[in-house]
Amino acid sequence: MESKYGKATRIRVMDRGMVSEDNLAYMRQKGARYLVGTSKAMLKKFEQQLLEQDWEEVQSGVEVRLCPCPDAQSETFVLCRSQGRREKENAILNRFAQNMLDRS
Repeated sequence: MESKYGKATRIRVMDRGMVSEDNLAYMRQKGARYLVGTSKAMLKKFEQQLLEQDWEEVQSGVEVRLCPCPDAQSETFVLCRSQGRREKENAILNRFAQNMLDRS
């Protein structure tokens, strides 16, 4: 990206499909600023913060929290939750459960 767009200060934004430990290590080593999607498995590190009540509503039905990374002092995780996502996850689970019942 730097060779194509220059070395201006940028924040790199990547989804889960682009993230690897090698990419993250490279960005950390370069001092790059980034925002990446992370796996649901990573949420286990933030179980207590997810249960706490001090979320900030940033728009109707969407809440966020900033949490320092438990493993690295220089990283902050932005935890997000939304009513729409909760409804989608519940619909997927209900559809799966109904398919299992229909097959039995």
